[in-house]
Amino acid sequence: MSEKPRVTFFSKKNIKCPSCYTEIQREEMQTGRGRINAGELTQELRRLYIPTQKYGIVNPLLYPIVVCPSCYFAGMVSDFSKISEEMIEGIKEGEDNRHKIIQNFFGGDLDFTDYRSDITGLASYILGLISTIYLPPEASPTARRGLYALRGAWLAHDIFEKNQSNHFKEIRDSLYFQSYLNYDRCLERQLKNQEPFDGFIWMGPDVDTNFGYDGLLYIIAFLTIKHLDTFDGTEKIVRMGGSKRILSKVFGVGKSFKDKPEVLVTLSKNLYGKATSILEKLAAQGVDTSIADDIENQEDSE
Repeated sequence: MSEKPRVTFFSKKNIKCPSCYTEIQREEMQTGRGRINAGELTQELRRLYIPTQKYGIVNPLLYPIVVCPSCYFAGMVSDFSKISEEMIEGIKEGEDNRHKIIQNFFGGDLDFTDYRSDITGLASYILGLISTIYLPPEASPTARRGLYALRGAWLAHDIFEKNQSNHFKEIRDSLYFQSYLNYDRCLERQLKNQEPFDGFIWMGPDVDTNFGYDGLLYIIAFLTIKHLDTFDGTEKIVRMGGSKRILSKVFGVGKSFKDKPEVLVTLSKNLYGKATSILEKLAAQGVDTSIADDIENQEDSE
């Protein structure tokens, strides 16, 4: 391993890969001594960090995903315990594919026994995203895919900002879209009781604050509006109406929201206002946007 940095350490308690039984040393963050200097919260509910003179930028987002350095199965620690005997053969069969994906994205295999970098942090979320197909429905695999893709998009954006490589811009945009698709699907599957959220306790989306179900709803609306140009005609209006309806639930139209995080209420109201403005501009262009109002105002049936 490379020289040990001052912000993380390798746990003495190893994790065993459920597929190939490799012993994995998990990298964990040191605590205290001013290593983390939290900055603002973005519109995507991502926490930014301010560099310190001693440690520079410390990004906790790099470390939650554990990766088997041998077969590349990956996930949060809780994911490893949810793998059944029936899924192990599939994980083994998918090993070559996982290696090929990393080789295609990064030009070769990566060393997951060394300290995390932005690159291996990003790769860990890509592998975690792929590995969710082996999780049972009660582990909320679709919601986890949305979360892992979103965090991966954040890290890909960080790398793009540093080197301006279009390759990482494309990875970022692809992960954002994958995040949107899976967050949207996870809500539908939860409402149909196909994938309950019981196994998805930390909804984040970042590692510092768990905004829970309201945060998940907000992210769905945010990503829908972010990808609005992928929809045409009536579908765009329908999506906007659905987003406004979701956001009104988050900030509590006609209800008390004193128990909700103030920052989430504020961001939801701002995004609701943006959605309203988009619809008003479309209406001014002669587009019939009445269906958005119908969707926003419909009564809950669940």
